[in-house]
Amino acid sequence: MNLNTSVKKLIGSSALLFASTALISIPLPALASGSIGVGGGVNTKAAYRLGKQLVYQKVVCGGQQANTEYCVPEEQLTNRAASLVASLEARNEENKPGTPDDTVITLLCPGENAGDCAGKPDEQELAHYYLVRRYKLK
Repeated sequence: MNLNTSVKKLIGSSALLFASTALISIPLPALASGSIGVGGGVNTKAAYRLGKQLVYQKVVCGGQQANTEYCVPEEQLTNRAASLVASLEARNEENKPGTPDDTVITLLCPGENAGDCAGKPDEQELAHYYLVRRYKLK
């Protein structure tokens, strides 16, 4: 074995040791995929899926708490999505957009018409996440 081969092996071993040490030093929560809920990070696929479910169950006339007075067919949700997003973004503001969706979003936790929200995720935030990504509003 010549000197050149020995140096290459030493460099390769050092790189492997460095990479292993770096991986070990990363905190475990940074490696976990997480999910919506207590104790985990946010899994973006789960957030999107849950947001979509909430929008259709509680907002677009599909569920028990749906607002049937301001119901739209699924194909028209594209037009309504911007109104919903504006209302969701102004949920804590004094001045609201002034659309019927200002009231509709209160069906989602932590809205005043959502019922028991104890232990539930922020459904308004999840609905916003879904609508913005699905309809490319930002």
